[in-house]
Amino acid sequence: MAGTDIDYAARVAKGAALLDEKKPGWENQIALDTLNISDGTCCVTAQLSGVGSWITGMNQLGLSMDAYVATASTPVRTTTKPTRMTRPTCSGRT
Repeated sequence: MAGTDIDYAARVAKGAALLDEKKPGWENQIALDTLNISDGTCCVTAQLSGVGSWITGMNQLGLSMDAYVATASTPVRTTTKPTRMTRPTCSGRT
C-alpha cells in the first residue's frame, strides 16, 4: 500500500466503538503484554475469542470480513483465506 496514507487513529476509534457495541467491557479482556495486531493468534479478536483465533473471534462477535477490513489497524489482503488456529500462542485476561 505504498503511497497510501492510513488514518490509524480513526481506524482504532472505529474498531473500539464497534467492540463497545458488540462486547461491552472488551478492553478488560485484552492482555496488552501479548497483544500483537499482526498476529492472528494475538490480535484483539483472537484474544476475545478465548481460543487464540481471529476468525473465531470475528464469528463470535458476528463480524464480517468487510467489518474487519474496515477497522483493521494494518492493511489486510482480503484474498488470503483464513486458517484455523489449532494452538493459541497467547490469550486475553479473564
